[in-house]
Amino acid sequence: MDFRSLMWNSDERRPRALIRLLVGFFVIATFAVIGTIVMDLIAVAFVQPLSFGYLVLTTLGLGLGTLIGIVIVARYVDRRPFSDYGFRDRTVWGRDLVVGAGLALMAQTVAVGVALSAGWVVVTDTVVAGSEGLILGLVGALVLFTVVGFYEELVARGFILKNVAEGFARYGTAPAVIAAVIISSVVFGIVHLANAGASLVSVVVIAVIAITVAASYVLTGRLGLAIGFHTSWNIAMGVLFGQPVSGIELPAHILALEVTGPTRLDWRVLWFRSRNFGCGCRLCRTRRRHCVRLRRRGTSPHTSQPTRSNPSRPS
Repeated sequence: MDFRSLMWNSDERRPRALIRLLVGFFVIATFAVIGTIVMDLIAVAFVQPLSFGYLVLTTLGLGLGTLIGIVIVARYVDRRPFSDYGFRDRTVWGRDLVVGAGLALMAQTVAVGVALSAGWVVVTDTVVAGSEGLILGLVGALVLFTVVGFYEELVARGFILKNVAEGFARYGTAPAVIAAVIISSVVFGIVHLANAGASLVSVVVIAVIAITVAASYVLTGRLGLAIGFHTSWNIAMGVLFGQPVSGIELPAHILALEVTGPTRLDWRVLWFRSRNFGCGCRLCRTRRRHCVRLRRRGTSPHTSQPTRSNPSRPS
């Protein structure tokens, strides 16, 4: 096999799977960076840098840049219709979205219900408005998590999983799909190491959850359920139950929970640490870590003024 055959699939008239993945990553990441920078320049004219509104706007830029990048990759690298990434069967796509959102909300609600019944958490406050105000804070969170849920599933499941499966197709359908699910889920977990507060345990939890989400894509061939689950998971955890998502503590949420136990088996490892399954926004991690440092100093990243301790935040 000559060099050209290693790089190019003559039968499919496109690069081989590994080349598609490498080149695709580069193109997508490039446009994601460009989108973030452009929106950063726009955002500073309207909101305070490092504020929650700034994070929402720059994430919009990141998501838009990612979308443009993957459209270009689909056309010139993958050489497939964009709809092949999981947007076929539009008549049932919306149903999948609702089902996925419902499953995630149910899972989060059951977990919190069990924790409350066991005395592992207590509700310390309700309807926390935050510095941006309740409505603006909630709308910002919904926009943030919707954008993140869309572009992360599009890249992780639509692009990575599909191309990995095609790369292993010579070994049979079942082995190729299993390999693609595992590899895409492990990659998804590893990239979340960039999140504030990430740990090896959180990466494992993320990868395990990602396998279940990937299974929905494999079984349906559509991203609706995966996007709905991912988005609703983050919204339920951050907006409804007031827990950090990927190290981000939302300024506005419905409930504030304080973890009180158990002491021997720390259940937060299994649930609260899975907060990292959410807003990737890894290109914004430097800003988030700066916010964390401000909190540790007892100041607000929004006002740089001393803040009162918040018992709702897990210790």
